[in-house]
Amino acid sequence: MSISGYAEGIRDEVFQGDKVKKGLDVIIQESNRLGKIVAEMTLLAKLDSEDGIFQWSSVNVKDIVSETIERIYPLLTKRGLSVRTTFTEDADQQLVIHADRDKLLQALINVVGNSVKYAKRQIQIKVSLIRNDIEISITDDGDGIPETLLPHVFHRFVRGKDGETGLGLAISRAIVERCGGVITAQNLDTGGANVMMRFPVSA
Repeated sequence: MSISGYAEGIRDEVFQGDKVKKGLDVIIQESNRLGKIVAEMTLLAKLDSEDGIFQWSSVNVKDIVSETIERIYPLLTKRGLSVRTTFTEDADQQLVIHADRDKLLQALINVVGNSVKYAKRQIQIKVSLIRNDIEISITDDGDGIPETLLPHVFHRFVRGKDGETGLGLAISRAIVERCGGVITAQNLDTGGANVMMRFPVSA
Protein backbone atom coordinates (compact mmCIF):
# COMPACT_ATOMS: atom_id res chain seq x y z
CA MET A 1 0.00 0.00 0.00
CA SER A 2 1.24 3.52 -0.81
CA ILE A 3 1.95 6.38 1.60
CA SER A 4 -1.29 8.06 0.57
CA GLY A 5 -3.20 4.82 1.09
CA TYR A 6 -1.97 4.43 4.65
CA ALA A 7 -2.45 8.14 5.39
CA GLU A 8 -6.03 8.09 4.12
CA GLY A 9 -6.74 4.88 6.04
CA ILE A 10 -5.51 6.43 9.29
CA ARG A 11 -7.40 9.67 8.63
CA ASP A 12 -10.63 7.84 7.89
CA GLU A 13 -10.13 5.53 10.90
CA VAL A 14 -10.08 2.46 8.68
CA PHE A 15 -7.06 1.20 10.62
CA GLN A 16 -7.19 0.53 14.32
CA GLY A 17 -4.69 -0.49 17.00
CA ASP A 18 -1.45 -2.01 15.75
CA LYS A 19 -2.41 -1.33 12.14
CA VAL A 20 -2.21 2.40 12.84
CA LYS A 21 1.34 2.02 14.17
CA LYS A 22 2.30 -0.13 11.19
CA GLY A 23 0.84 2.45 8.82
CA LEU A 24 2.72 5.29 10.50
CA ASP A 25 5.95 3.28 10.37
CA VAL A 26 5.48 2.74 6.63
CA ILE A 27 4.77 6.44 6.08
CA ILE A 28 7.94 7.43 7.96
CA GLN A 29 10.10 4.87 6.16
CA GLU A 30 8.81 5.79 2.73
CA SER A 31 9.10 9.51 3.45
CA ASN A 32 12.73 9.02 4.48
CA ARG A 33 13.41 6.93 1.38
CA LEU A 34 11.88 9.50 -0.94
CA GLY A 35 13.75 12.29 0.84
CA LYS A 36 17.00 10.42 0.29
CA ILE A 37 16.24 9.95 -3.40
CA VAL A 38 15.50 13.66 -3.85
CA ALA A 39 18.69 14.64 -1.99
CA GLU A 40 20.83 12.24 -4.03
CA MET A 41 19.30 13.32 -7.34
CA THR A 42 19.88 16.96 -6.42
CA LEU A 43 23.51 16.23 -5.55
CA LEU A 44 24.05 14.33 -8.81
CA ALA A 45 22.64 17.24 -10.80
CA LYS A 46 25.02 19.62 -9.02
CA LEU A 47 27.98 17.31 -9.53
CA ASP A 48 27.21 17.25 -13.24
CA SER A 49 26.80 20.97 -13.74
CA GLU A 50 28.28 23.10 -10.95
CA ASP A 51 31.93 23.89 -10.27
CA GLY A 52 31.41 26.01 -7.17
CA ILE A 53 30.23 23.16 -4.95
CA PHE A 54 33.75 21.72 -4.62
CA GLN A 55 36.05 23.02 -1.88
CA TRP A 56 39.50 21.91 -2.96
CA SER A 57 42.26 21.05 -0.51
CA SER A 58 45.09 18.58 0.08
CA VAL A 59 43.48 15.44 1.51
CA ASN A 60 45.40 12.88 3.55
CA VAL A 61 44.10 9.55 2.28
CA LYS A 62 45.07 7.64 5.42
CA ASP A 63 43.03 10.02 7.57
CA ILE A 64 39.97 9.94 5.34
CA VAL A 65 39.98 6.13 5.15
CA SER A 66 40.14 6.00 8.96
CA GLU A 67 37.20 8.41 9.21
CA THR A 68 35.23 6.33 6.71
CA ILE A 69 35.63 3.28 8.93
CA GLU A 70 34.53 5.29 11.97
CA ARG A 71 31.39 6.44 10.15
CA ILE A 72 30.33 2.94 9.10
CA TYR A 73 31.35 1.26 12.37
CA PRO A 74 27.73 0.84 13.57
CA LEU A 75 26.88 -0.99 10.33
CA LEU A 76 29.97 -3.17 10.66
CA THR A 77 29.03 -4.05 14.23
CA LYS A 78 25.46 -4.85 13.24
CA ARG A 79 26.66 -7.20 10.50
CA GLY A 80 29.40 -8.73 12.64
CA LEU A 81 32.10 -7.78 10.12
CA SER A 82 35.74 -6.83 10.53
CA VAL A 83 37.83 -4.41 8.46
CA ARG A 84 41.47 -4.90 7.56
CA THR A 85 43.34 -1.82 6.34
CA THR A 86 46.74 -1.77 4.68
CA PHE A 87 48.77 1.32 3.76
CA THR A 88 52.00 1.73 1.82
CA GLU A 89 54.26 1.91 4.85
CA ASP A 90 57.13 3.85 3.32
CA ALA A 91 54.97 6.54 1.72
CA ASP A 92 52.60 7.86 4.40
CA GLN A 93 53.74 11.41 3.81
CA GLN A 94 52.98 11.09 0.11
CA LEU A 95 49.45 9.69 0.46
CA VAL A 96 47.85 13.06 -0.28
CA ILE A 97 45.50 13.95 -3.12
CA HIS A 98 43.86 17.16 -4.33
CA ALA A 99 40.13 16.80 -3.67
CA ASP A 100 37.06 18.05 -1.85
CA ARG A 101 37.47 16.28 1.49
CA ASP A 102 33.79 16.07 2.46
CA LYS A 103 32.69 14.82 -0.94
CA LEU A 104 35.51 12.31 -1.16
CA LEU A 105 34.49 11.07 2.28
CA GLN A 106 30.94 10.62 1.00
CA ALA A 107 32.20 8.69 -2.03
CA LEU A 108 34.20 6.35 0.21
CA ILE A 109 31.33 5.86 2.64
CA ASN A 110 29.04 4.95 -0.27
CA VAL A 111 31.49 2.39 -1.67
CA VAL A 112 32.56 0.84 1.63
CA GLY A 113 28.98 0.86 2.91
CA ASN A 114 27.90 -0.98 -0.22
CA SER A 115 30.63 -3.59 0.33
CA VAL A 116 29.47 -4.05 3.91
CA LYS A 117 25.99 -5.00 2.69
CA TYR A 118 27.36 -7.93 0.71
CA ALA A 119 30.38 -9.05 2.75
CA LYS A 120 30.21 -12.26 4.76
CA ARG A 121 33.03 -11.79 7.25
CA GLN A 122 35.49 -9.09 6.27
CA ILE A 123 36.17 -5.95 4.24
CA GLN A 124 39.70 -5.19 3.10
CA ILE A 125 40.84 -1.64 2.33
CA LYS A 126 44.28 -1.23 0.80
CA VAL A 127 45.91 2.09 -0.04
CA SER A 128 48.95 1.95 -2.30
CA LEU A 129 51.27 4.40 -4.00
CA ILE A 130 51.75 3.24 -7.58
CA ARG A 131 54.13 5.47 -9.54
CA ASN A 132 52.39 8.87 -9.43
CA ASP A 133 48.97 7.56 -8.43
CA ILE A 134 47.31 6.67 -5.16
CA GLU A 135 45.12 3.60 -5.36
CA ILE A 136 42.35 2.84 -2.87
CA SER A 137 41.13 -0.75 -3.12
CA ILE A 138 37.98 -1.97 -1.32
CA THR A 139 37.38 -5.72 -1.37
CA ASP A 140 34.61 -7.80 0.20
CA ASP A 141 34.25 -11.56 0.62
CA GLY A 142 30.66 -11.76 -0.60
CA ASP A 143 29.23 -13.51 -3.64
CA GLY A 144 30.40 -10.87 -6.10
CA ILE A 145 28.46 -8.58 -8.42
CA PRO A 146 26.05 -10.31 -10.83
CA GLU A 147 27.73 -10.41 -14.25
CA THR A 148 24.73 -8.74 -15.90
CA LEU A 149 24.97 -5.87 -13.41
CA LEU A 150 28.75 -5.42 -13.41
CA PRO A 151 29.04 -3.19 -16.53
CA HIS A 152 26.36 -0.86 -15.15
CA VAL A 153 27.16 -0.84 -11.44
CA PHE A 154 28.09 2.88 -11.43
CA HIS A 155 25.09 3.94 -13.52
CA ARG A 156 22.14 5.73 -12.00
CA PHE A 157 19.18 3.79 -10.60
CA VAL A 158 20.94 0.44 -10.88
CA ARG A 159 19.67 -1.46 -7.84
CA GLY A 160 21.18 -4.41 -6.07
CA LYS A 161 19.33 -7.00 -4.05
CA ASP A 162 18.80 -4.61 -1.12
CA GLY A 163 16.41 -2.37 -3.08
CA GLU A 164 18.31 0.87 -2.35
CA THR A 165 17.94 3.94 -4.56
CA GLY A 166 20.68 2.87 -6.96
CA LEU A 167 22.29 6.31 -6.76
CA GLY A 168 25.05 5.84 -4.18
CA LEU A 169 27.67 4.36 -6.49
CA ALA A 170 26.73 6.79 -9.28
CA ILE A 171 27.41 9.63 -6.84
CA SER A 172 30.73 8.06 -5.89
CA ARG A 173 31.77 7.86 -9.54
CA ALA A 174 30.80 11.48 -10.18
CA ILE A 175 32.80 12.66 -7.15
CA VAL A 176 35.85 10.55 -7.96
CA GLU A 177 35.91 11.74 -11.57
CA ARG A 178 35.49 15.40 -10.57
CA CYS A 179 38.50 14.90 -8.27
CA GLY A 180 40.56 13.74 -11.25
CA GLY A 181 40.32 10.05 -10.45
CA VAL A 182 38.88 6.89 -11.93
CA ILE A 183 36.77 4.19 -10.30
CA THR A 184 36.28 0.60 -11.46
CA ALA A 185 34.65 -2.57 -10.18
CA GLN A 186 35.42 -6.22 -10.79
CA ASN A 187 34.72 -9.67 -9.42
CA LEU A 188 37.63 -11.66 -8.05
CA ASP A 189 38.49 -15.23 -9.05
CA THR A 190 38.74 -16.05 -5.35
CA GLY A 191 35.23 -14.71 -4.72
CA GLY A 192 33.89 -11.34 -3.68
CA ALA A 193 33.99 -7.97 -5.40
CA ASN A 194 36.61 -5.26 -5.62
CA VAL A 195 36.16 -1.54 -6.19
CA MET A 196 39.26 0.43 -7.11
CA MET A 197 39.72 4.20 -6.97
CA ARG A 198 42.84 5.79 -8.43
CA PHE A 199 43.90 9.43 -8.05
CA PRO A 200 46.98 11.41 -9.06
CA VAL A 201 49.27 12.28 -6.16
CA SER A 202 48.89 15.88 -5.02
CA ALA A 203 51.82 18.01 -6.15
